[in-house]
Amino acid sequence: MECFATMRLTLLATMSAMSLTMLPASTLAAPGSSTLEFDQRVGARSERLRIAVSPTHVAVLNEAGQATMLYQRASRLLILLDHGGRTYRQLDRPHLERLAVEVNAAMRQTRARIDSLPPAERARAEGALAELLGGPPAPASEMLSFGAAAQGGRAAGIDCRWHDMRVGGAAAGRVCAAEPRRVPGGEGVLELLGAMSEAYGHLSRLTAAQLPAVLKGNPLLPVVKLGQLPLLMQEQRRDGERSESRLLSVSEAPVAASVFAIPAGFRDAFAET
Repeated sequence: MECFATMRLTLLATMSAMSLTMLPASTLAAPGSSTLEFDQRVGARSERLRIAVSPTHVAVLNEAGQATMLYQRASRLLILLDHGGRTYRQLDRPHLERLAVEVNAAMRQTRARIDSLPPAERARAEGALAELLGGPPAPASEMLSFGAAAQGGRAAGIDCRWHDMRVGGAAAGRVCAAEPRRVPGGEGVLELLGAMSEAYGHLSRLTAAQLPAVLKGNPLLPVVKLGQLPLLMQEQRRDGERSESRLLSVSEAPVAASVFAIPAGFRDAFAET
């Protein structure tokens, strides 16, 4: 379940099976690289996220500067990194199918345990499971969509256009987006979002029977269809909290090539299952 939770949060995700192409773990700079820093807020919680982009790779970095996801632009291969367990998982189609088998088996066991509980305990356990998995299923009609571009905005010194966001016809927030080519590294970030959306969609089809609450629809698909890079996104979540994602800065300073590589000593998690 932990690897699915990681998938949900970062894909929150269909690539051809490719062998891993690792850059040498060195301090040499990747040519033509750039870094985009975002501030992500949910309620009172805030987290900084950096996305490093080179002509060949994209890396999603946590606040500690560790890569939690790597993307190979030529092969469209996604790789999740677990620094606590020092493992990685490549998310091509065969490995997504293996991940789905693991998730489905874990969910069947969990539901069997819940079904064996007394009614009062069962209700509490069902509530806890729904909270873990992201809440109750959303109606099929509640897909995120974007309205026509309205007034202009600005983030990190870059002009963007505001779009209204609607869910099931109701206002859900707004997003200020820019043409990705106008943002250093923007095209790589949009490619990453597209690969995540494909992988998320494939995993959702494989786990729909066990995880309808989590994988109802594809939250990344509308953004990908918009074809622009979100610089500012303000949402009213279904749980009542407000969330905001804002581009804080864009840097074209050199990025160490090691950022785009699987760290030395990391093991293939799929080889251990």
